[in-house]
Amino acid sequence: MNKETTLIKRLEAVASRLEDIAEAYETSGISPPGEELKRLVSGIGAAPKQSEANTSALAAEESSEDLPIPIQEFKAFLQTSVGNYVELSNDLGGPVAEQASAVKACFQEQLNIMVAASKTVKPDVAAWQEIIRPMSNAATRVVEIQEANRFDVLHKHLTCVADSMPVMGWIGIEMRAFNHVNKFFEFSQYFGNKIIQEYKDR
Repeated sequence: MNKETTLIKRLEAVASRLEDIAEAYETSGISPPGEELKRLVSGIGAAPKQSEANTSALAAEESSEDLPIPIQEFKAFLQTSVGNYVELSNDLGGPVAEQASAVKACFQEQLNIMVAASKTVKPDVAAWQEIIRPMSNAATRVVEIQEANRFDVLHKHLTCVADSMPVMGWIGIEMRAFNHVNKFFEFSQYFGNKIIQEYKDR
């Protein structure tokens, strides 16, 4: 294979990857980095609307025994794997800890949505966009923290997490959502592998 053919194939692979990333952001409801991202993030911390408050309250009132098994397992994952990640991030402090807090909030909002979904009928499009808004805001915050700390010594860590956020869009996929998770797992692996390589001998 000559150099020109190799280059073309590489460009095609890059184009395909960019299309996948764009599709991921569109599916997940998370805005890509830029001015639109900053605009959305400005709404974080505002008082929740009634629908958001009801969703969160519903999740808080449910005991684990009352929940379907998949939701119980997700809740356990939140307490163990995500909880451990947040604890280790807090040890590092700074932007890493701040970003981890936003990641935890994003997962917590997903749990709220899952609990509400187990108790109610499928919402229409407008209602769904309102329901996922807190999750989208939290995920957008994760990306903004990465963007705001480009020169931080742990920027690779921040990028690894930010690049994985489109995976949260699985919750809006009705059929075979695990395919979405598998597809975008590699986004976080790129910087994740770099971090492992950099720190494995330290």
